[in-house]
Parts: sequence; structure tokens; C-alpha cells
Amino acid sequence: MTQRAEGERSETEPSGILCDMTGQTGEGTFVTTGWKPSPQVAVEAEQLAGRLGLPYVRRSVGLERLYARTGARFALVVERTQRTLHMRGRRVALRFHGGMGLVRLRHALAGRPDGMLLACDLRPGEVVIDATAGLCGDALLAAHAVGPGGRVIAVEKSPLLAAVVAHGLAHTRLSPHAADAARRRITLVTQDHLAYLAGCPDKSVDLVFFEPMFDAPAARLEEFEILAAVADPSPVREAALREAARVARRRVVLQVHRDSDAVERLGLRPLPVGRSSVTRYGVLDL
Repeated sequence: MTQRAEGERSETEPSGILCDMTGQTGEGTFVTTGWKPSPQVAVEAEQLAGRLGLPYVRRSVGLERLYARTGARFALVVERTQRTLHMRGRRVALRFHGGMGLVRLRHALAGRPDGMLLACDLRPGEVVIDATAGLCGDALLAAHAVGPGGRVIAVEKSPLLAAVVAHGLAHTRLSPHAADAARRRITLVTQDHLAYLAGCPDKSVDLVFFEPMFDAPAARLEEFEILAAVADPSPVREAALREAARVARRRVVLQVHRDSDAVERLGLRPLPVGRSSVTRYGVLDL
């Protein structure tokens, strides 16, 4: 079935997942709740487990004991206000909170330049596909840049990561107001980005953005260790760029680590790199 990238969505419509989170979700994962969940939260957790094809484990003991009992490596915890992804042996959980995207948006509001915004040159009312959504930090910044008349389609392959982020986009209020308005312009799709792009009509969005998060080794916090364990580490392929060039009307942008050769290897136009920047950009103008 052809996916539509065009069309308006209400500014007040909650963000969410456009397709069922089915398929491979990673080995050794169960869904549970926080302590003493309400009946509604317990039902929500059980239903989420069913959609993901994962076991639902009633919460009666701590997570470490549940890991030992089930042999699992990950726990997706459903609570009234959030969903969090935990990994055995890690004290920090992965959750949606805006992260560096929120910090960068605040900097942009203060007039500081942002490399991604400069590379994308986004304009009010544009439609953007963030093909490697992750925690939606870039999507949040892009959604602010395109304004009330624009929108961002964030594509994430990992169903576990999408389960956390989609709930956060729909229910987590961000500050300042500009950030909260921006998160409402993001629609999250759980799918491989090549498959999603292949289903989009020609010239149906203005820009497609890629940032392969693990393009080069980097020091990470525990939260990013969990992210690295569940997200797709594959680099952007030529086939995906070809589809992006077909789908985009104006530009395709690739962000990589400054030591990566992907920009030249894929035949993109490199943009100047700041002296202190750890990333670089390649663009394809259409």
C-alpha cells in the first residue's frame, strides 16, 4: 500500500505511531509496569506487549529479579506518565525528554546557529522526513523550523525505541512553549527508512534528512548505550539516497561524524566544517 507523505494534520492532534510495531524487536525483552499500576496502565502494558509480540510480565519484584527470572536483557516499563526502556546492568533508563534536541532548540531561540538547520535551510510550511529518527532530537528542531504550517515525519526502525518516543511525543509537555508546539508537528512511523521512502510518492515532501547515529565510534553515556543496543546501526545506503532524491522536492541532507567518508563516498556536496564541530554535512540539491 502506498504511504502518503502529503496532507495536513491538526496542530493539536497528538503525535503517534502510524503503523503497528510488529516484527523483530530485539532479543530478550519483556514488557512490564511500574510498581502498583492502575488497572488501566496494566491493560495498556499488556496490549503494548501484544502489539510488539513480546511477553507481558506482571510486576511483583524489582527489575533485576525479573531479568534473572526471564533471562531477558531489556525491560520496557509502562507507567501512567511515561514509557521507559531499561537494560540489564544499567542504572539509567532510556526515556523521552527532548534531550539535546530541546537544548539545541533553546539555543536556536536565543539566536545561536545550529549546523543541522544551516544545512537543511528549512522554510516555514515545509514537510520534512527525518529518516533516522532515534530520540527525535533532530525532528524536534526541524518541526520548530517549519512552523505551524509544516510538519515532520520521523521514521524509526526499532519498535522498542519507537514505543518510548511515540508515547513521549504524545504526552510529554516540553518547555518552552515553542518546543511543545514543535513536538505536536511530529508524526512517528515505525519502519525501515528505505521501505518507507520506497512507498512515498514522487516529490511529496520538501526535504529528507539522514543521521546514522552510529556512523563512527563516540563516547556515550549509559542512556546512549541502551540506544545503541536497540537502534539500527546500519549506515545510509545508496539505495536510500536514491529514494530520498525521488521523494524530496528540494534537498537531501546527510549528517555524519566529521571523520566519516560517507559524504564523498555517496557523492554528496560537502558543506564547510566548523573547527570545533564533531559532525559534518553533505547535501544533494534537487
